[in-house]
Amino acid sequence: MTRLAPLTLDEMTDEQRVVYEEFRAAHPRVGVAITHLTWMQSPELASAIAKFGSFLRYRCMDYRKRELAILITGRAAKSPMEWFLHLPYAREAGIEEHIIAALADQRRPDFTSDEDAALFDVVTELMAGFRVSDATYQRATEVLGSKQLVELVAITGYYVMMAMQIGTFKFELPAGEKPAFVD
Repeated sequence: MTRLAPLTLDEMTDEQRVVYEEFRAAHPRVGVAITHLTWMQSPELASAIAKFGSFLRYRCMDYRKRELAILITGRAAKSPMEWFLHLPYAREAGIEEHIIAALADQRRPDFTSDEDAALFDVVTELMAGFRVSDATYQRATEVLGSKQLVELVAITGYYVMMAMQIGTFKFELPAGEKPAFVD
């Protein structure tokens, strides 16, 4: 059971409703997720997250790279809910099933793209120790460039925050859904 029930529109203050509309406008395709509804407990924080999260989710890197980074982060953070929420987008973005399966099994996928491999190395090293080796940094700057590397670190950090929120408040998968992994 979720520890902190997300606010409903009827329970929200006027300030919270304004932020709710910010989230709705920022995410027209997906609406306001349970994670975002929980942020409404702190409207100022939620407003900042709406802007930052929307930028990361829709304007950093390209769609495929973003979703690959989110899946890698969600798996490393042991967050089946984050994985569940982003798996449809990962598939839509063109991430191959063999990559998805390897990530779910905590294996290094057989990448055909140097960019995917560099992205994987950066995110997995960040998740393992909150830094990257000199070799990974060098390769990532060569393959991804400094702009994408900076954005990748921000995306990883943001989705770690989301995984922490999911874990703290024990968000559950929809009824009947099985987690892709349990550990």
